[in-house]
Amino acid sequence: MLIEQALSARRRQVITAVGCVLAAAALALGTAQASNAAVAKAEATPAAGWHNYTLDIDGGSLLGIYAPTVSDAWGVGENDSGGSAYVHFNGSSWSSVSGPSIGPVASISGTSDSDLWVIGATQTAHYNGSSWTTYPLAIPSGQTGAGFVIGDTSSQIYAASATDAYAEVATFVNESTDQILEHFNGTAWSVVTSAPNISVTGSTVYEVTGSGPDDVYVTANYNNDQSSEVVHFNGSTWSVESLPGTPFGVSVAVTGSGTAMALGYDDSGNAYAAQVSGGAWSLVSLPAGEGPLDSDLSSAGKVWTQMQTSAGADGPITLWEHTGSTWKQIKPNKLSEATYAVAGGGGVWSFTPGGVVGGGEPTTAQLYVS
Repeated sequence: MLIEQALSARRRQVITAVGCVLAAAALALGTAQASNAAVAKAEATPAAGWHNYTLDIDGGSLLGIYAPTVSDAWGVGENDSGGSAYVHFNGSSWSSVSGPSIGPVASISGTSDSDLWVIGATQTAHYNGSSWTTYPLAIPSGQTGAGFVIGDTSSQIYAASATDAYAEVATFVNESTDQILEHFNGTAWSVVTSAPNISVTGSTVYEVTGSGPDDVYVTANYNNDQSSEVVHFNGSTWSVESLPGTPFGVSVAVTGSGTAMALGYDDSGNAYAAQVSGGAWSLVSLPAGEGPLDSDLSSAGKVWTQMQTSAGADGPITLWEHTGSTWKQIKPNKLSEATYAVAGGGGVWSFTPGGVVGGGEPTTAQLYVS
């Protein structure tokens, strides 16, 4: 039961009606370029502690944040008409910026503020610091005409570099949905089928992350969701990671090249954590009575994770920081079920995605600076 709660809690943070995304897919055909409005440079560095900011994402929903520093962040989402929305944080406030029209923008990733990747309905887009270029997602072999690929609001993009990226997307074929993995090689997207037990059908890809093109982690379920695995790409080959114990539904936070932490649950429903360094995994103790909910957050050797007490789905939700040896609870505890984005240099953003589509209400995002 705890396993199901953990997985459903993680997925429902970002899943909204797929029908709205399908309607927006018509906006994302072909490859094009779109210029970006002038982006204000960082003006201030927020002090340590919590900060509340209000932003208006065109009367719609904030779905993702990428923050290279605590004073520089980019937000993406869906406006009130079902199209793309983009905002930027300059250290003091959020403001709207322009970007490509690719339907609801579900996820954003990057390596700097001049190397950004976003994913929308059927397309992705890359920002090089001055302009955007869009790239269509790949349709799996044999599915042309029978189905299509779409970046729905649970999709995720990982930017390994300006010419190397990965995306977790959905395919819809004959009313059947599969979550698959795609790779961008500098020119175009293709479906990844070389990773163990990851295929177009028969597996469910949940997450892709890493520290660069030669250090990529993917989490997935296969065998009708009865088996779970973490696979790693070293730049040339994929291999299954041999984690200690029997983890299930884990999420990976990469803290540096060759170092990462996996958090989730084991097959008995107990909270699970393990870390890798030098190729060897070892178990990590978690705070007593706490279990991870959202754990794919890391920056400069730190792991940030949302946890919930053993009271289950109705238990209090807290935010924790792991600095390599100990866990530290972040206070004040005023967090509900939220989505987080790490701010490079020592911070984390907290926001609730998908809550204001069509409502026309401003969104509140909280920034914690350590």
